[in-house]
Amino acid sequence: MHLPEETFQIIASLTNRAKIEMARNDYPRALEFFQKAEHSFPQPADNYTGACFLFYSTGELLLQMQRTDEALGYFTRAAACADELTDAKIYYQLGLIHLHNGNTTEAKQQLLKAYGMGGETLFTSKADSDVDFFSKHIFQTA
Repeated sequence: MHLPEETFQIIASLTNRAKIEMARNDYPRALEFFQKAEHSFPQPADNYTGACFLFYSTGELLLQMQRTDEALGYFTRAAACADELTDAKIYYQLGLIHLHNGNTTEAKQQLLKAYGMGGETLFTSKADSDVDFFSKHIFQTA
């Protein structure tokens, strides 16, 4: 569903403010703006175009804040959005979180999905354990 123009403008403004605060490394303030943007959506927010982007952006911010469990929730919501956003970045982030949490079965599933969606260029992690996992389970099977 599409948002009414007035609501869209409010959400866009709040999201832009969050991005400014992220650039300033004021992550708690950025999170406040993302949360205000989320609460500005009519409910359920997941039904609206644009919610997926907001959920993904909030997940990225939460990763920067080292709040991995919360980030996982936002990436999961982004992946399940009503507009069925098929963005390989979402599945890559989900896969990495599951991998780092020791859930290799789910990690493999999400990372293969990202890779299969043309996300080859996303596999940029330099961590030896990630690179080893990618080599054994993603690049060999994709």
